[in-house]
Amino acid sequence: MFAFRFLLLIIGFVLGDDAPKIPKMHIAYLKWDWSTTHGSEGTGKLVQQWTTLLRTAQVDAMMFPLGTGKIMLMGTNSKVLKKARRFILEQDETDFYVSNKKHFYPAGRSEPLTSEEERERLSKELNISDSLDLSMFENLMGNLGNDEL
Repeated sequence: MFAFRFLLLIIGFVLGDDAPKIPKMHIAYLKWDWSTTHGSEGTGKLVQQWTTLLRTAQVDAMMFPLGTGKIMLMGTNSKVLKKARRFILEQDETDFYVSNKKHFYPAGRSEPLTSEEERERLSKELNISDSLDLSMFENLMGNLGNDEL
């Protein structure tokens, strides 16, 4: 992994702005009550709604449901990810947001309603798996024309 990052650093130095950027991954955690009520299907629908709202505001963030109550955001543009984070933290369904191991919370809170450890315990108790919903990737690829692949 170090060699790969070092190679990208060298390529970035040589190519400047034309160099490939390392995608950053962020995770949004939804409120536990909302998550267990709506399940992974509800999380997927919420991702579609939020993606549409963000694109309307010209924020092109890639979001994917990670099972029940977790959403992965990916991108190479930190400004886009910051705008998406701000939007997500304003939504009623959001518990907290993690970026580079740093936790962010909606206004007025400094801790999660349900911690990551508690979520893991409750998920095991309720037999809820946190797996990537591949149908979102399939839908994304289906929406792209062959000339864009």
